[in-house]
Formats: sequence, C-alpha cells, structure tokens
Amino acid sequence: MGRTKHKSAKATAKAAPEPEPSSSTTPAAEPTVESLLEKTVVLLAQQDYPLALRFADRILSLSPTHADARLYRALSLLETCEPEKAALDFEGLAQCGEREREVEARLYLAQLREEAEAMTWYERAVEGLEGLLGEVMDARNRGEEGAEEREKEVRRKMTGALVAMAELFLTDMCFHPDAQTSSLALLQRALSLDPTDPDIHTTLCSHSISSCAPPSVCLSHAQTGWDLWRALPAGDPGLPPTSSRRSLAKVLVELRERESAQEVLKGVLAEDEGDVEAWYLMGWVGWMVGEEVQGEEEKREAWTEAREYLDMALQYYHQTEHFDPPLLQHTQELITQLQAAGIQSRPADEDDLEDGDGEEEGWTSDEDGMEVDGS
Repeated sequence: MGRTKHKSAKATAKAAPEPEPSSSTTPAAEPTVESLLEKTVVLLAQQDYPLALRFADRILSLSPTHADARLYRALSLLETCEPEKAALDFEGLAQCGEREREVEARLYLAQLREEAEAMTWYERAVEGLEGLLGEVMDARNRGEEGAEEREKEVRRKMTGALVAMAELFLTDMCFHPDAQTSSLALLQRALSLDPTDPDIHTTLCSHSISSCAPPSVCLSHAQTGWDLWRALPAGDPGLPPTSSRRSLAKVLVELRERESAQEVLKGVLAEDEGDVEAWYLMGWVGWMVGEEVQGEEEKREAWTEAREYLDMALQYYHQTEHFDPPLLQHTQELITQLQAAGIQSRPADEDDLEDGDGEEEGWTSDEDGMEVDGS
C-alpha cells in the first residue's frame, strides 16, 4: 500500500468556508482582501491553479501573514509542480499559531518529505490533532451544536495520519529494526480512536501479510474493513474514497481473492470511469486468472477481458495525463505479452471516448474589473 494521500487543492477549496462578502457598496480603487480570497477559492475549485496563484500572491502583498492566502498559494504551487516553493509556505503555516492551519500544513509536509522526516511531520500533525480533539470533546460536553460531528472529523483525520505512519513503516521504513511493532502499535492506537475507519483494517491486513500471518487472519482484517461499507450503494457519502477502495483491492489480490478484488474495483469504476489504477488492476487480475486456468478457451476469455481493461488503463493514462511510470511500464509489459499470445485490441468504435478538450470558464483578471497584480 502507498502512503495515505492528503486531500487535493480542489477538495481543500471545496471544504473551505466561503469568505464573507464585503459589505461596502462603494466602488474601491483596490480590490479587498475578502474579494480576492473569494476569487482564489473559486479558482482552486475550478482547477485554474496559475491564476489562483496570482490571486494568492496579490492577497499576501496586501496582508503578508494571511494564513488562508498562504495555504492557497502553497496548494497552487503544488499543482503547478513547484513542491519546494510550496513547502516553504507550509513550513511557515506549520507554526503560524492557528492550530487547524498548523495541522493542515504538517500533513502536507509529511507527504512532501521522505522516511524519518515525513514521520516527524506526521507526529507533529498528530500532536496538533490531539489538541483539537480535546477542544471539540470539551465543546461536545458543553452541548455545543455541531461538536459531535466535528469530533468525528478530527478522529478520522487522526486515524488517517496514524495509518500513514504505519504504512511508512511497512514500505519506505520497512528496514527499521522496530518497523513491525511500531506499525502495529500505531494501528492499534488508530483503532482505539475510530474502529469504523476502513483504512485501519486494510493496513492491518497489509501488516499481517508482511508478518507472514496465516491467510485467514490476513483476510479477516480485509473483510472487517470491507463489511463497514460493502452494502452501501454507489455514490453513497458513507463510501470510503476510491484510493481506499483500490488499496483494499490490492490486498485482496495479494490474498488471491480475485473475484472480491474485481467487485471492489467495479464499484470504483462505476463512480469514476477514468480511474487509471482501477483499470490497470482489473487487467492485472484478468492476466493472473488467464495464467492459472487450464483450458485454452477459458484462458483466451480471461486474457481477452484483461486486454480490454489494460487498453482502457493505457487510454485514460494518456488522456488524463496520469503520472505513474511503474504502472505504465507494467501495463505495457502485460499488453506486449498478451499481444504475443495472440490477444488483440478490440476494434475502435463510435462509443470510444473522445479527448476532453473543453475547458471550463474561469475567472480572468479583466472580466469584472479586478486587477490581480494591483498595477
């Protein structure tokens, strides 16, 4: 399993509270910080990161310590492939004195760093989350409205960080002398905070696999996590993110539970037909099935289906500008082997996807008279 990813700039923008509009009706020579901030949030949601970056810079020229603007600039820099510049903003936010912003920044820094440094940032994020949890629990005990839901959110964010730390010990830091025990301790702590987080159980499955536990023990962890959401219909808000479901599918593949893995992946593709990794995993499962069956007809059927899935993975990889060189290489290797076995691509037809060249209309610096650069 890969490390748990923090939410995207688009997701952060959607989750951000809408800034209060300026109450003044008098035309101003300069745009207000509030109006600039509102535009920045919209631009992030529209994924117009270069223009969002300009707006964030403009806000910081007017208010150099503005925490939201610094966060939005860092997110824009991440999306425009300038991670080190983004890290500078996150490092400033990590000690800005606003606990929620500090936690957010520390989690991003943990994603940007490697091994021990990443672990340190996760630890600091968890420290901040412990403080937040204490605050919301006090608010809940006072009967404050919304405190109970807020407590659930903080607990889930804490378990996400703890799972990411456990995954580090299972992957990048697997040669650490206490990797297995440290990973298990983190997962047990996460369970004590929120046993309904499916990612904990999936990672417990990975831990059991790496510890050479009996297959039945490994599978029980995967099954426990899956049972938390398996009965939910497509699109239900209670479903875990697609990244979590792909992780479950991967451990099911490792446990040779291939039909279950395909069931999980089909659910992912029902929500997002352009999920490159899900198509790739479906193709890989089909390839392995074809390798194992004895009859020539069954083998050809499995491999023909696998070829279709792998072709879709390759198509969406290029169409969506997905970046995962190992996945691309393995996909191409499998297709080459299928080609050598006489399994051809299906003919293109009118139902094939077209390139998405359309662009959503976004904010521009002159549409409503707003000067981004203040010149």
